Amino acid sequence: MIARSEHPFETSSGKTKLVVRDFITGAENWAIRNIYDRGLKEEKDVALEAERKGFEIVVVSVNGETTNIADQILALPLSEYQEIVKHLTPIFSGETDKKKSETSS
Repeated sequence: MIARSEHPFETSSGKTKLVVRDFITGAENWAIRNIYDRGLKEEKDVALEAERKGFEIVVVSVNGETTNIADQILALPLSEYQEIVKHLTPIFSGETDKKKSETSS
C-alpha cells in the first residue's frame, strides 16, 4: 500500500476546512469510473453517486469531522460546494499525478 500525502484546504469564506488526499489510486479511479459506466441512462444519479464516492475517497475530514464526508459537503452552501469540487477535480482526474511527474522529470 502506498502512503498518501494529504493537504489542508479551506474555502475562501474560511468556514469550511478539509483535509484532502493528494491523489487517488488506479483502483479507486476504476471504482469511480465503473459507477459512471454502469448506467449512462441514469446519468444524474450515476454522476451524484460517483461524486459522493470521490468525496469519500479523497476528503479525509470536513471541519475536523471524519464521518459522513459526502453528506457534509453536499450540505454546504452552493458556493463552498462548487469551490470544493473545483479544488478536487484535478485530483479526481489524475491531473495532480501528471504535474508531479512533470516536475520530477
